Amino acid sequence: LKHVDKLLHQLLTDAEIPNPAAWKKALVPILLQLTDEVTPDISKGEDMDIRHYVKLKRIPGGKPGDTAYVSGVVFTKNLALKSMPRRIMNPRIVLVSFPIEYQRHQQQFMSLQPVIEQEKEFLRVVVQRITNLRPHVLLAQKGVSGIALQYLSEANISVAYNVKDTVIEAVARCAEAEIIESLDMLALPVRVGKCSAFEVRTFVNNDYPGRKKSYIFLSGCRPELGCTIALRGASSTLLSKLKTVMEFMVYVVYNLKLES
Repeated sequence: LKHVDKLLHQLLTDAEIPNPAAWKKALVPILLQLTDEVTPDISKGEDMDIRHYVKLKRIPGGKPGDTAYVSGVVFTKNLALKSMPRRIMNPRIVLVSFPIEYQRHQQQFMSLQPVIEQEKEFLRVVVQRITNLRPHVLLAQKGVSGIALQYLSEANISVAYNVKDTVIEAVARCAEAEIIESLDMLALPVRVGKCSAFEVRTFVNNDYPGRKKSYIFLSGCRPELGCTIALRGASSTLLSKLKTVMEFMVYVVYNLKLES
């Protein structure tokens, strides 16, 4: 522990981060919790390097003590519609990697009305298949059309779309969900993800006046599967330096734990 303390202090000083004592107080307990909880399952062919399962998310503003440890995933995103629920306890999570849109065929001299009806009907069927899984949260890697969003909102499902593939993979791992890659997969039994809380939080960033950023927190997943550290308490540039320091420290503390 002394070694961790000294090394962290030295790295913070080298990176010219002000008030290293406050940062040490905030970060050391998190480093220890992380190496106790996150345990890659090497027998299942998972990577021995714990850093694959630890995400560091920079959220500018606040103070060092606001830095939080989340057993799960935190990512920058807002919900598709304001009317969707922003807080759900014990949600069921569905992940899709295909666009929920109607592919129109290019044909001339076609009246629009039947096309619109077809589109509505097609999307109603797709949304019906999704609602059969009884999800509370839907994360889509690609786009979702307006009509589909309306149907999903009526079914009281919170939707975020254009979610990065790395985030989808992290959520699939932590929430133990299967990624649905095509419409046909919706007809089969699919493993739906679970965690203990879903929340959308909006933080105001003082560096940019009026710039608000929303983050989705999926917390309370099985602790050994992975975690996210939400770094708070400085500007973006300082947090970038801190992120580098933390990546190295995660490695150090985990190795010390393995040695002992």
